[in-house]
Amino acid sequence: MSPCIALNNSPYYYYHPRMAASIGWPAPTTGRVVTSLARHIARVSLSFGEAFVPGIQFGVESDRALQNASLQKRLVALREKLGLCYIVHIPDLVVPGAYHPSGVMTRIARLGYGRASSSPEAFGRFMRKRIRSAAAIGAPFMVLHLPNGPREDPQETARYFSSDMASELERAGILLGIENCNSSGSPYYGEIAHVLSLIESLDGPYGFCFDYGHYLVGRTDVDGHELARAATAPIHHVHINDGMADQHLFLGERPSGADHAALDRVEERYVREVLSHSQAPVYVLERNKPFSPAMLSRGVGLLIDAIGPDGKDKPLGR
Repeated sequence: MSPCIALNNSPYYYYHPRMAASIGWPAPTTGRVVTSLARHIARVSLSFGEAFVPGIQFGVESDRALQNASLQKRLVALREKLGLCYIVHIPDLVVPGAYHPSGVMTRIARLGYGRASSSPEAFGRFMRKRIRSAAAIGAPFMVLHLPNGPREDPQETARYFSSDMASELERAGILLGIENCNSSGSPYYGEIAHVLSLIESLDGPYGFCFDYGHYLVGRTDVDGHELARAATAPIHHVHINDGMADQHLFLGERPSGADHAALDRVEERYVREVLSHSQAPVYVLERNKPFSPAMLSRGVGLLIDAIGPDGKDKPLGR
């Protein structure tokens, strides 16, 4: 089966007029926004034959909505109609330990998500409920951030990944991708080696979710050996930036005001050292700003070119 190339849902669609306008002004509900996004990525998939399976990644904006049985049924129907693959991203604030919000996440913090990670037991209860809702919509993948402090205790972090949670994932047939942090502030889990070491210590259906955009922010010491290890990740969050901020740009995108030469360098290295060696089943085009259908199609096309003919025949799910 061809790999999944997915678009992420985003909190910005719910209150940013230009974001909503770029996908057709859907009503600000998970069902309406996801339907619009799904049609966009499904339409692009038709123009590329069977090169990829279209997908949607749900995030914090949909977390509570996904607990609704009626919406779950609607999303299953949409998945079956358009042949979608779903990925569920656990809210950033609900991580196994302390998470320090910034930007839009400070608004979301007011919703009280941080309380769910107050202990391994509370985190486990929260996660088991989300695993069941992900299973209800037929999502074979989930994604989770780690605490973003500069000093972390890997043994303490590992306590949050209980055998009960692993069993719940196994029963649901879900792979949980553990994602590297945004490198701003030099978090411990911004380093690929630290994330991979944690994953290797865990017993359960866990894998690496490599976010290249996160890796780039504020970084001057890009490590070729680490990028080679990241190429083996089963889930990739695909976006680039010029190193100054997490700009969430499509491949090939060169906006005014950005350092185009830097974007050329980071994209070339991404393709050469990561994507061209990747055998991943899932690539998520993460976006937090307006886009046109042409921009989406170009970004998808460049990704397909990057992963090449070996990008096909990658199993979806476990």
